[in-house]
Amino acid sequence: REGLAEALQPFEGLVRRGWQAIHVHVVAQCVTVLEAVRGITATYRMTNKRAPERASPYVSKILDPLRALEPGVTGKVPPCAQQPPGWKVEVLEAVLTHYLEATRELLNSVEQMEDALKKRKQRTSKPPGTMPERTGGAAVAALSDSDKIKLQLFLDVVAFAEEMQQAAALDDPITRCEVYTQ
Repeated sequence: REGLAEALQPFEGLVRRGWQAIHVHVVAQCVTVLEAVRGITATYRMTNKRAPERASPYVSKILDPLRALEPGVTGKVPPCAQQPPGWKVEVLEAVLTHYLEATRELLNSVEQMEDALKKRKQRTSKPPGTMPERTGGAAVAALSDSDKIKLQLFLDVVAFAEEMQQAAALDDPITRCEVYTQ
């Protein structure tokens, strides 16, 4: 046994690098689905669509590469990948980091658009002292396009948290992911 363990030692580095390559590949496949986050703006900006009621369809597909890998590696995960926090949580953290970046970019662009629209509205508004036009009936409190986009992001993030819990098959992978708790 000692001789076999000694003979296998040089291969540990190869196994570690191989597993890292698998990790990078799975994360990259998950991240390509996150490109759909950018499409949320086009869905609601100046389209008069109703407010979202459920998560976007892309959310359920984000972790499909992780789910596809799992049956093939059951019982074959090397010890280096089983060390805490574990390979699944590491994949989830990496995907979550990319998701966080994508949502921040979207929120920043929404803020910039809101600011531009406010400035434009201020420039085209009536001079002070003039009476505003009366509209018939009560004003309807509708969500703005920006509010709809933010609501869609919220619904998507909540759904993704559920996807994470299902994919990781752990008690609470969310609290184990430092990125999620930020």
